[in-house]
Amino acid sequence: MVGGSGPAGHGGTGDSGSDLLRDVFDLSPVAILRVAHVDEHLGEVLDANPAAGRLLGVASHELIGRPLSELVPEVAARGENGPGASQSAVPIPSDDGTVRWIAVSITPLPAPEPDADPRALVILHDVTEQWTARDQLDRRARHDPLTGLINRAELLNQLGSVDPVSGGPLVGVIYLDLDGFKLVNDTRGHQVGDELLVAVARRIRAVLRPEDSLARIGGDEFVILSTRVADPQDLSAVAERVRSTLDEPVSVEGRAHRISMSVGIALAPAQQLDADNLLRQADMAMYRAKDAGRNTVRVHSVEMDQELATAELIREALGVALAVDPPDGGSPDAGLVLHFQPIVDIGSGRLAYVEALARLSVSDGTLVYPSQFLPVAARAGLNGALSEQVLRAALEQRARWRDVGIDVPVGLNLARGQVYSASFAGDALRLIAEHGDTPHGVVFEMGEFGLLEPTGPAQLTLRRLRQSGIGLAIDHFGTGYSSLGALRFLGPHRVKIDRSFVASITDSQADRAIVTAAVSAAHALGQRVVAEGVETVEQLEVLSGLGCDEAQGFLVAHVLPADELDLASTSWAPGTLARGDAAR
Repeated sequence: MVGGSGPAGHGGTGDSGSDLLRDVFDLSPVAILRVAHVDEHLGEVLDANPAAGRLLGVASHELIGRPLSELVPEVAARGENGPGASQSAVPIPSDDGTVRWIAVSITPLPAPEPDADPRALVILHDVTEQWTARDQLDRRARHDPLTGLINRAELLNQLGSVDPVSGGPLVGVIYLDLDGFKLVNDTRGHQVGDELLVAVARRIRAVLRPEDSLARIGGDEFVILSTRVADPQDLSAVAERVRSTLDEPVSVEGRAHRISMSVGIALAPAQQLDADNLLRQADMAMYRAKDAGRNTVRVHSVEMDQELATAELIREALGVALAVDPPDGGSPDAGLVLHFQPIVDIGSGRLAYVEALARLSVSDGTLVYPSQFLPVAARAGLNGALSEQVLRAALEQRARWRDVGIDVPVGLNLARGQVYSASFAGDALRLIAEHGDTPHGVVFEMGEFGLLEPTGPAQLTLRRLRQSGIGLAIDHFGTGYSSLGALRFLGPHRVKIDRSFVASITDSQADRAIVTAAVSAAHALGQRVVAEGVETVEQLEVLSGLGCDEAQGFLVAHVLPADELDLASTSWAPGTLARGDAAR
């Protein structure tokens, strides 16, 4: 060790050993300081080698007599200056405003004389390059590379680090999802989509409070975390302020994009915080905002928890029904069930076809309707498998009817995703062939989204279906945004008038006029018109007088399981559709 009591730290003995140690001290490329070590505290510098002067930016002799806390402040500030202490790195500001990171190790030295104060050897290493690289890696692990916001992992880390004493009394999460972002991505490209996300993130940050954290957790989803919420209304005010940031269009590459966001809020006591559950509750509230028409804010409630439990039950049943998840002892009876409702010719009573309506049986035997299980299937990415399973089940039922001499077409609802899928038409025709059936035995019903564009992937799918012999019907006609003229380029075989017009057809002159126009346009194009939701003879008489060809509703028959729908023995009296079971 370097010892001695002279001002420069020489040993004073003049022997070759001391000279050698001094040479090692002076010539070492590693910065070394010898400092006073009084009462377990590091004091002034007693000796410094040239490498220390270069590292600290002054001549080594100018370091003598200066307190170590002045040269390396963080060493004293962290209180890690006892015997044998070491630190991974401490920051030292440079004159040019940058910061260097210095690794510090401290080794106690014996006192040179019995009554002298002990000393310590302080070794400094410049680890700025390594520290910067590590910091960059750490930042990448914790931040979204596109927006620079913290990512999901860091958000969960911050949630898990909430101090229930200094935080709270409530911890709040605001879950944001952009409405209409996918359309921008699909039509303008991912580069524009990315720039839009950056611009949106900038707007959100501009209206947040200093204590709020903003994360991008994937896609077009953002989360705001507030760890000290005194009044829930404060968080609602933040959420509304953030939502309103998109009231004005966002400009990207000189083009204005009008989008909005759906916002969900969830709160939890700081002392009972479950990070995953809090995020899930905020996510559910956000979906309620979307269901309410988007561009709005919803706060999580106990009722939503009940809905979540139901959704999880439905998700489990879907997994079993579609063979996505193996049954676990709790849901062996889960499965997909088809019920059917006839569509009948008004004039002759002839059965035109039966519409297949899916039901999902969950573990307790309850039947769940599409309005409940379709959103769950969509969020779980099961729409494709579900649609294929429904078609397969309908074809199997048609095969059973054909075996007893009943060849009645089956109608199925067609989802938007199927219409826009390039593979759907081929997949459907393959399934029909596998069941020994013909395309004429299937009618696909779709909403008016099929009419929104005269060209494009949807029209290619519909054209192939139509050319194959599969029947096409426009469902709930009159409730969307299509024009009567759009029926021309789609060319469906049937147009189904929505039940909302049928319900008031006996009283509303306006509804009768709309139905008359739809019937006239459809007939001019060789298309049949079906009235949905017919429940009374009076409605049927008016619809028949307006030229409707077919009827569907409780006056004809209720929605029934296949084994209760006796198509072989049931007949409808022409002109009246009188049914023995019409009151069921």
